[in-house]
Amino acid sequence: MPTFRIYTEGGKLTEKVASIAAKHFPNGFTIFEGRGHWQGGSEPAAVVEIVQPKSAKHEVEETAREIRQENNQSAVLVTDTACKDCPGHWFTKSETIEAPPPKMLEGPKNVG
Repeated sequence: MPTFRIYTEGGKLTEKVASIAAKHFPNGFTIFEGRGHWQGGSEPAAVVEIVQPKSAKHEVEETAREIRQENNQSAVLVTDTACKDCPGHWFTKSETIEAPPPKMLEGPKNVG
């Protein structure tokens, strides 16, 4: 089953994020708190992890839009771990922007 992740601001905003996620996914989700670093600065960060069928993608995207709006952010990132080659999507105030897929690092080759 896919794992969707919404990357957003955390800290004092985490309770707002949890409230929005609970409205859309009352059966459960996980929030990881940490620090985000961007252009030489850092800020509280949160990742909302939601394990749902692929059919929940629209609901996840709507949740991300609400979080972005409530937190007055310029964008939040949504990823879907079910597809290793799928890009993430940035939800901004005016558009949805496709993010490039993450680079997969390969382990050592078995030579022998």
